Amino acid sequence: MKNQVAGRIQVGTGSEITESVIRGPAIIGNDCKIIRSFIGPFTAVGTGSLLEDVGVEHSVILDKCELRQVPRLEDSLIGAGAKVTKNTSGHEALHLFLGDDAEVIL
Repeated sequence: MKNQVAGRIQVGTGSEITESVIRGPAIIGNDCKIIRSFIGPFTAVGTGSLLEDVGVEHSVILDKCELRQVPRLEDSLIGAGAKVTKNTSGHEALHLFLGDDAEVIL
């Protein structure tokens, strides 16, 4: 699959986009890796972040985040250095590390 890009997109230097769809307006910071992902409108991805097999829109992902196998994320703020991954062990419990004044909607 080739990349598909539509709308106003800003991609920082050193960023790699592979087999992904990006619909702007969107900003991808420097040195990011976007792999097999959908970046929807009104999304910003911070410098040094990795998104693999992710669908995200209307969200802000701060610097040095790692998101893997997250099928749909919207209207979200992901703090710097955060990791969001799908649990593939078969164990269904949630593992949460939340800071002050955090909100989780399941």
